Amino acid sequence: MKLPIPMIKTVKTLSHRFPLYHLLPQGDRKEILKDLYYNYHNKYEKLLYEFKQKGYEKISCKNLKTIIPFLEKAGHHEELNNCLDVALQYYPENSFFYMYFARYFHFQNNIDEALKMAKKAFTFDPANTQNIALMVTLKYKRDNREEADKYALKLLEKFPLNLKILWSVCNQCVTEKQFNKIHKIWQGALNKRSNQNKLYVKTVPAIVTAAARANLFKEGIQLSFEASLKIVKKEVLITKKPKNLRNKYTMNAIRDICEVFYNCGVPFFFAAGTALGFIREGKVLEHDADIDVGIMENDWAPDKIMEAFKKHPHFVFEMPHPDSPKIGLVHCGGADIDIFKFYRETDSLFHNGGFIRWKNSIFNIKKYCFSGTEIYLPDPADKYLTENYGNWRLPDPEFDAFLYAPNTEVTWPEYLELIVARSLYKSLIYNKMKKTRKIANDYKEFLTRTPTGQELLQQFLK
Repeated sequence: MKLPIPMIKTVKTLSHRFPLYHLLPQGDRKEILKDLYYNYHNKYEKLLYEFKQKGYEKISCKNLKTIIPFLEKAGHHEELNNCLDVALQYYPENSFFYMYFARYFHFQNNIDEALKMAKKAFTFDPANTQNIALMVTLKYKRDNREEADKYALKLLEKFPLNLKILWSVCNQCVTEKQFNKIHKIWQGALNKRSNQNKLYVKTVPAIVTAAARANLFKEGIQLSFEASLKIVKKEVLITKKPKNLRNKYTMNAIRDICEVFYNCGVPFFFAAGTALGFIREGKVLEHDADIDVGIMENDWAPDKIMEAFKKHPHFVFEMPHPDSPKIGLVHCGGADIDIFKFYRETDSLFHNGGFIRWKNSIFNIKKYCFSGTEIYLPDPADKYLTENYGNWRLPDPEFDAFLYAPNTEVTWPEYLELIVARSLYKSLIYNKMKKTRKIANDYKEFLTRTPTGQELLQQFLK
């Protein structure tokens, strides 16, 4: 059940002042509430000051486990290295510290050492699924695809319904053969569970992502439709929050992005939702999913750009869809970053999103200053944002840049249909019924092509 907005605000306020995270089991929500509490009371900074005053070796294991994730997210990598060195010296059989050393080396782009540390963590705790998911990612970055595919499937067989591992495996899928093997393992595990409907709805987005990456659009659409039908028919009661940039150190990410581009000499600007946030609110929008960066065609040098980000210890590369032209990154604070090439055709500028492209009038770049950081944004801003969002001055957290931006052009219809099916699922699980009905109404013809889609449409029209 979705909590009313006033209640959500009350919980957030209380979480700042009181350690409510103690009431939750281990998981992402517990960590979010803990971050709210610790940041409000400056506990991270106090712990860090205590570390520097007393020496890292005099800090308890519990406090080390508290400060290390903060040091990683805040980008304090020198202090993180010191903490981890001491932690392994005094707690040489604790898998947590080996795992975070693996993450540290991953951001240093030292994949061999990262995998070595992750395997060490696995030795001491073979059930640590966060570490196993990291091992899968690292294996793909170091080894050839055939070997990495086998390794990923082997680990997936042990934890077929764990979301972290499932996502790490599905995010690397690029072939029909690998998708079929992933799907078989996943479906086999579901068949053995009494609560398979709930697990299906919860885990299916990862499988749909694997289908999308292998260009198996019909399979992905059917999987999404079936999940949506289970929700609509109330066979499963489940809601979740959309992915967003809240509590992800976004200004740190902005400063680090600027630093990389200034150092490598590639002109850039912040685009789309990131530009909207800075122009309208003077900051990155918390409800946005990622940070958008643009580079003009004449300045587009992907090898140079990727090499520059590899050298910076606050970024790792993620693998977008194999046919996507963008560069994908993740900042140590947790923010996803998309870097797009803007190219000119006649009197317009375009940038591609895989299955669509966005069209803008020719614009210039203007320098602004926010929170002491100089950044570049499209100019004139009003015209650029109006083309992208229409009435951009009115906040709309439910705006969908893929389906409803006024400046979109479809370049891959089959992929767009999969996105429609995924968007229906997402709007249902986010409990956004107005958006769900709008999508269903706007894409009636698409839904009527399959029996599952027809049944779904009938449910929406009741």
